[in-house]
Amino acid sequence: MKHNIIASMFVFLFLTSCNPDFSPNQKEKTSKETSTLTDLGKSKIPVSRSRKSAADLSGTDIATKITVEESVNNKRIGEPLTSIGDPIDMSTEERSRSIGLTNDIEAAELLESTKSQGTSSIKDAQSPKKTEQELAKTEEEQRKIKQRQKEEEEKQRQKEEEEKQRQKEEEEKQRQKEEEEKRAKDKIEILTKKIDEINRDIDAIKHKSLLLEDVKREIVAATEAIDKITGPIYDHFTDGSNAIYTVWYDDLDTDLKELLEKLRDTRSNLRVKLNVDNQRYTWGSNEPKLKENVKVVEIESDLDKLKSELKGVKEYLKNKSNFEKIKENIVNSVDE
Repeated sequence: MKHNIIASMFVFLFLTSCNPDFSPNQKEKTSKETSTLTDLGKSKIPVSRSRKSAADLSGTDIATKITVEESVNNKRIGEPLTSIGDPIDMSTEERSRSIGLTNDIEAAELLESTKSQGTSSIKDAQSPKKTEQELAKTEEEQRKIKQRQKEEEEKQRQKEEEEKQRQKEEEEKQRQKEEEEKRAKDKIEILTKKIDEINRDIDAIKHKSLLLEDVKREIVAATEAIDKITGPIYDHFTDGSNAIYTVWYDDLDTDLKELLEKLRDTRSNLRVKLNVDNQRYTWGSNEPKLKENVKVVEIESDLDKLKSELKGVKEYLKNKSNFEKIKENIVNSVDE
């Protein structure tokens, strides 16, 4: 403020010296303004009541100077200025209120900004927590999805394994069935061929030549009859350890059992006629001696009967309706 007063005095002296036309009234007015500025500068220092009253006499000028000073100060803070000599648009009290209101608005805006920043900070602080929760939720969902996929894959794998096992069992059953059928067919073929072979040998014993059936043989060696007739029947059909009557006995069909028992008795009767004195063999005794030769006429009826009974057995074996029964006998037997 002192600097402003001194500057005003220098301006006054400069104008007086440079302008000869400067009137006394202007000098008086300028003097008054200078005095006013001087008094304004001194008003900051406590003065007596009489000096303060004197200063009040030029209140308009003081107000003007105050306006100038405030204008200078307001330039520093960016507030609106009032030129010297212009009427003052608002009082100091209104301007103070305006400034206070502005400050209140700025304080409110600052508070709102602070709250906004605080809310943003809280949101920013909560955001990682929310992100972590979302990530955890996503990971849990992915884990559940993977678990479901794993369970589905396991179920599918088990289903495939069960299907493979089922197919394997079906294939095994089919293979076993085919094998059993093959064994049955092979056994039937062996037996039927053996029957055909025995029947041919019967004809060979009865006739000198198969081409000349009317020319009969008179004699046949007992050993020939055993080797070609009674022996094969014994081994394959009636009494041997591998004979079907022995092996299938427990499961024999009634019809086949009856046929084999008749065949067994006929074979036994023929075998006795091959012994000396037609002696029958008994268990635990010595085997009777064989005849050297046997007259064909003496055994011809037995040969014909054997041939007929063998034919009956063959027809049973070849009958398709008996196949499952025969196959069952073969499967349950120890005979190959």
